Amino acid sequence: MTAIDEVTTAVAALGRSLYRPAHIHYEVHHPDLITPWRGEIYFRGDPVIPVDFVGGTLAPPALQAHTVLHEDPKDIAEAGFQGPYRTTEFDFVLKTRTSPDTITPKGATA
Repeated sequence: MTAIDEVTTAVAALGRSLYRPAHIHYEVHHPDLITPWRGEIYFRGDPVIPVDFVGGTLAPPALQAHTVLHEDPKDIAEAGFQGPYRTTEFDFVLKTRTSPDTITPKGATA
């Protein structure tokens, strides 16, 4: 048995998959952020999410974006694609060092 066969067997025994769900890595930079904000957005309905092998928890629903399928030939041509494509919108709400609830009032210590 090869090393990959052993890994495949072990992962299957755990009820997991060797593959990751489709996802996008992102990194947000802003002068008011103490450090860049990094993460991943998953796609709602991806059948691999329940058996993802990374981490002990599933991708939370708040990080699973809804996608819209575009199949109209006119939309496809206007977008510059050769075939159907999907889009999504995902909002980020970040707390920065200058967010109202993180500012230390004058005279107080942090």
